[in-house]
Amino acid sequence: MDSYPAPTARCTIRFRTRFRPTISTRSSSYPEEVQNRVAFARAGTMHNFSYLGGFLGIVTGSAYLLAERYRLRRKHLGSSNPMTNV
Repeated sequence: MDSYPAPTARCTIRFRTRFRPTISTRSSSYPEEVQNRVAFARAGTMHNFSYLGGFLGIVTGSAYLLAERYRLRRKHLGSSNPMTNV
């Protein structure tokens, strides 16, 4: 029976404690009219994260509506339409 050699190095996992997105300020990625590339990149990042916020709002609102619908159906078990007895 063959045995595998023992591992010689330890595997360590390091976690970063801060989220620091890198902003690329290459001249080829911006229009010629842009004077402050860092501010332009920050505004673009805020714009892109606003889509993420909208998506999270849709998911949260949908989960709330489904939970309320489930709660109303459980409250009015005998009714075919839960909104008739409110």
